[in-house]
Amino acid sequence: MHPEGELLGPFDVPEPWWPETASIVEAARRATGRELVVLRLIERRNERAGGDVTYLAEDSARAGVAERSDDPCRMSWARPGGALADVDWARGRLACPVDAVQVKSWNLSSLWRLDGADNRWWLKVVPPFFAHEGRLVVWLRGRGHPVPAPVDVDGPRLLMAHVDGTDGFGAGRAEERALIDALVDLQLDAMAHVDNLVELGVPDWRVEPFTALASATVEARAAELNPTELQSLRRLVADIAHRLASAAAAGVPDSIVHGDPHPGNARFADDLRSFTILDWGDATIGCPFLDLSRMASSTRAWLERWSRALPGADVDAAWRVVRPLAALRDAVVYEQFCDNIEPSERVYHDLDVAPSLRQAARLAAA
Repeated sequence: MHPEGELLGPFDVPEPWWPETASIVEAARRATGRELVVLRLIERRNERAGGDVTYLAEDSARAGVAERSDDPCRMSWARPGGALADVDWARGRLACPVDAVQVKSWNLSSLWRLDGADNRWWLKVVPPFFAHEGRLVVWLRGRGHPVPAPVDVDGPRLLMAHVDGTDGFGAGRAEERALIDALVDLQLDAMAHVDNLVELGVPDWRVEPFTALASATVEARAAELNPTELQSLRRLVADIAHRLASAAAAGVPDSIVHGDPHPGNARFADDLRSFTILDWGDATIGCPFLDLSRMASSTRAWLERWSRALPGADVDAAWRVVRPLAALRDAVVYEQFCDNIEPSERVYHDLDVAPSLRQAARLAAA
């Protein structure tokens, strides 16, 4: 017996990515004949993807059995009965029977595919710090931007229509440029609606809140930095207000920041003529150039697109002052994840904070 209950497995699965659950559930079904729901990661032998890990799962026929432990940061779907309650909610919003397939479960989301006779839908449930995602998707879709089509939103739950096509991992230059064009158009539109987006719950990471978060992140990780890095980062934090003011003076106002706009967070139609931008949980309000750190190979294309969009702006000057802040923002995001998830799942992000801080220190020193 495992301390958390009956030990099943081990099962070999093809993906090394810990949040992916579909193959785990299928392997357990083949081996035991039981329908399991993966709740969360509880043990691992290595620090990165792959290798031997242990999940806590529940038998769907016995859902809701009381746990032996608790944590105040535990996600709702990581508790017995939580994920199945989400699925029941989605079924109640659809006018047809569906088969539910668990696709992902980790500290940042619970994702289910809902297969009907003629249609498919997706249920995504997010943590409290991402709870704005559903409302933001509704707002963006209503303004004609290429985001998922929401069927219903209930707090952290987002029920979406299926998007045909292929996820953009491995996308080519043409796909990247199309994504850049669409995101810049979206950010241009959002510039006039920043206050509305804050009212929707999109986190306000403009000067004062971003400075406070950045300072807290640097000090929390001070022991992982050398004295030169720490000094450089403290100077960078003290300079945030000046740098963001300089970007605004160069002609780049605040807007929405997607937070992780790489092609893998977009789904491209098979003819590559259309696509949908996914995963808006990381979105905040701030300088839109903070997004450039997530597509470093396309920085010049980004800046050229912004030059056309803001012909009176000095986009190169704005990028020079913002560039270290983009790496610093990445560190703040990862630290926020670690601060708001239970210890067993911090392994997903804990090793990402210090490298982002070191990158910010190098860029600031340069």
